[in-house]
Amino acid sequence: MATLSRHIPVFHNVTSVSLTSSAKRSIASLLSPRAQYCVGEQLSVQVDMRNHMGELKSYGGDFILARIHSPNVMAAASGSVEDLRNGSYHVNFTLFWPGTVEASLLLVHPSEAVFSLWRARQQGYDKISYTGTFVNGSRQEKSLCNFRLSSNKTLCKYTDERGEEYYTCLKPPSLACESLTNFTSSYTQGSFFSDIENQLLKRDNIGVLIQNDFQAIEVLECDGATHNRSRLCEPGHISPLPSGYFLAKKWFSSSCHTGSFLSADSISRCLQGKTLYLRGDSTVRQWIEHLERTLKETGHFHPEKG
Repeated sequence: MATLSRHIPVFHNVTSVSLTSSAKRSIASLLSPRAQYCVGEQLSVQVDMRNHMGELKSYGGDFILARIHSPNVMAAASGSVEDLRNGSYHVNFTLFWPGTVEASLLLVHPSEAVFSLWRARQQGYDKISYTGTFVNGSRQEKSLCNFRLSSNKTLCKYTDERGEEYYTCLKPPSLACESLTNFTSSYTQGSFFSDIENQLLKRDNIGVLIQNDFQAIEVLECDGATHNRSRLCEPGHISPLPSGYFLAKKWFSSSCHTGSFLSADSISRCLQGKTLYLRGDSTVRQWIEHLERTLKETGHFHPEKG
């Protein structure tokens, strides 16, 4: 939590939306602009944030996403954003491919909205109430539960140290804490945000393009200036930022050589004699479904279900 919180902007009391960061009034400029660039070099951009009145901001904390892209060759890569904490930002891109390259920077949330979201996250435990059901044989008792409970009564504490998850319930009148069986929840209507904060979080104010004062740049394959990847990708390899880029619908690592597994035969050769364990969210599920469609003889099972 401490590592994450250092990225959260310092609170500034905002009395008007006009005083918050505006993508349309802000400007992105090239640092040390040149007539041409070479593959493998860095492209550096400075973003000077202004509010809706056109005034320069004096503090940072804005959530900015940056990328370079070349639509004609279907190429794109992300950039790294450095917050100078004074209203300006440095954005660095690695030029991975030759051709005409455009830079796009999006203001996802102004710093004021970032802080509001962080504050709401920290105090957001009282909008949903949980009731725990404790069962022992035919005996059943219910009790109040939540992530944080402030009470002088005896508490049942449930801890998952590996996942750093903590939960508590008021101890039921006669049953043991270990007899907790399930939860039900109920939602309390209301908002953690002020009217101004709600305006900042409207869809039209999320992910707005910051204006560039420069055109697309030309990147050449210069002698002696290349992007080198000296090693094969392997488990445990720590990737830099960005970890890779897309070119012609293919993803390439920025630091090591990856294989190309676009056909069923190449995928089969790679997986032959191996058991693949996939763990994750819906993106992993899509990979599983893709492999099943591509490799007709491939199946999967859930270890917890057998």
